Amino acid sequence: MKYFIVGLPDVANKESYFRIESALKNCGYRMPRQQVVVNMAPADIKKEGLAYDLTIVTAVLAASGQIKADTLDQYIIMGELSLDGGLQPIKGALPIAIQQKKMVLRDLFCPSKMPGKQP
Repeated sequence: MKYFIVGLPDVANKESYFRIESALKNCGYRMPRQQVVVNMAPADIKKEGLAYDLTIVTAVLAASGQIKADTLDQYIIMGELSLDGGLQPIKGALPIAIQQKKMVLRDLFCPSKMPGKQP
């Protein structure tokens, strides 16, 4: 299986295949056998960190028919994907939530911190 990320990703994004494959496996899904090309447009803006894994895995699952994709474009999906398939919150969620309201999208999926647990 070939896996490519284009659009000025940093090293963490280029290594996302291994994190995504692990998370999928731990959640009972599979990495598709066909070639996967992830376009992280616009190409002139550098993408840093692990916050893209969740949206990439969602797109991979939708493109491979493992989840329904007919309404995905109506949501903002953000969070850090753990190797075990769990989700962690990301910084900057509030401005993204404000933008989601302005865009009149259906909803926002964002993991929150568990009460009583501190990093």
